[in-house]
Amino acid sequence: MSTSGINIPYRGAARAFGIDMTRFAFSYYVLSFLVMIFCWTNNGMANTVKLYLGGVLATLGLDASQSDKLAMFMVAVLYVLALTSIGLANYFSDSSIGLNSDLIRFPVSCLLTLKGRRERLWSDLKHVTIISNDLSATKSRLLLHYQSGGYASLNLNILKPDEQEQLLLSIETRATHATKSAEFETLLDSIHNEKLKAGELSFTQIWETDMNRHFSPVAFIPLEPGYVSATGKLKIIRQLTFGGFSAVYLAQRGDDRIVLKEAVIPGNVDPKLKEKAELMLANEAKLLQQISHPQIVKVLDFYVENGKSYLALEHATGETLRQVIAREGRLAEEEACDWAYQLANILVHLHNQNPKILHRDISPDNIIISNDGQLKLIDFGAANEFLSTATGTVVGKQAYISPEQFKGKTCAQSDIYGLGATLHFMLTGKDPEPLTQSFPQIENDKISAGTNNLVASCTDLDLETRTRTAEDIASLLTLTLSNDGSKIPWKNKQVVPG
Repeated sequence: MSTSGINIPYRGAARAFGIDMTRFAFSYYVLSFLVMIFCWTNNGMANTVKLYLGGVLATLGLDASQSDKLAMFMVAVLYVLALTSIGLANYFSDSSIGLNSDLIRFPVSCLLTLKGRRERLWSDLKHVTIISNDLSATKSRLLLHYQSGGYASLNLNILKPDEQEQLLLSIETRATHATKSAEFETLLDSIHNEKLKAGELSFTQIWETDMNRHFSPVAFIPLEPGYVSATGKLKIIRQLTFGGFSAVYLAQRGDDRIVLKEAVIPGNVDPKLKEKAELMLANEAKLLQQISHPQIVKVLDFYVENGKSYLALEHATGETLRQVIAREGRLAEEEACDWAYQLANILVHLHNQNPKILHRDISPDNIIISNDGQLKLIDFGAANEFLSTATGTVVGKQAYISPEQFKGKTCAQSDIYGLGATLHFMLTGKDPEPLTQSFPQIENDKISAGTNNLVASCTDLDLETRTRTAEDIASLLTLTLSNDGSKIPWKNKQVVPG
């Protein structure tokens, strides 16, 4: 597979009946070899074989004296077939379902129905359904139909429960555009509910990695599927991730699916800090609800229930910028600058609010790319700031956090640092080094000096010399995209690593 991921063993009938095909083939090879040795060393048996082959040659009108050579040839063929069987058995028995952020790789048994293409992108998936025969529970199958042609049929019953959950949740969270039958949703909910009742951890893929942090242990019981908020507005469908003092859920709000972020402050926190953090989150949530921008995820609601704070967010679909880069590799300079320009204009909108709104978590994981190449900011760092204020622990993605944010002194230029680090990621395909000034030209010598300087200026560790406003970035990128380098003021001033 193109990127790292997980592999689910899928061995069809061999797995269902507990047969190890590689051992079976090896046993066949050893038995064949012993039979050949026995036949060749036993004079009586060898003479019988030679006489038989001589008769066959005579019948065909060939020289019967060549029976020795024919016998040796047959032995060699049998030996090669035995060896080949080992290779084929190993190939088929090791067949698995591969899952990563970009695609799914199907087992060899699906090769024909997939028209020879075992690896399929999540974006290519068109429809998913479950077919079950009530007369036989062992015949439940998962059918996946693809826009580019072909389909895959997988027997779910030969997978273990946790493997079923891995597969179904990957489809649910990564192929958000694909239509899914009611049977699919019912089965997924059933598996998830059973695991929660059994007290097992879910294999749910993290929708937002920023919420899965390492804090000290605390009694934090997540909401169960089917839970309805006190207001009656929201119903929990399932957990998306859970860790530390936070959880993220997929929830139903009327006819729409939304994302619900839950955060709780540990009981050992100073009461004054806790009160301050709760007030900050409540105030900022009110501001966020007023934002209306087509490229910013909508904050739908904020409420406190049973001592826990909740943010309800629009459920944005698409691929994250990190997923796009993982699949396609680093971007061409023009495309990277175009997306950085869109991001800069989003920050202009946020920073020009009264009072000014800071994002605090600009990174490739919080940017969704639509099919038409437009990006959307899917998350704010308000919940991060909430937990950071209360616990004194910096919450966020280290490679994209500015020095002043690490010190708890976030400002508008902290978002600029995150934008510069994200542009570095787009141009190089690599996360920048934390708390350093970035120079993407070191990793990619095809980048122009001007764009290299822009990234360096945005990620300058000193606030006095860092690019000051998002408007400045948008203006400079407009000149870059106009392909008129002579007009770029920072083009003539080469910035070099200190």
